[in-house]
Amino acid sequence: MALGDTASTNVFSVELGEFQVKTVKCVGGLACGFEAVEVGEVTRLGSKSSGHAVQ
Repeated sequence: MALGDTASTNVFSVELGEFQVKTVKCVGGLACGFEAVEVGEVTRLGSKSSGHAVQ
């Protein structure tokens, strides 16, 4: 979620007489993502070793 993005929130409750029996909260507009970056290494002798992905 980038800075400035908004998430919507709704809260619903069910009451029987004077008793609250259920509360439901819904949150929307959220997203989650991952980026993979390949990292390579160099040995002491200067040759490249195989890279691996880092998240």
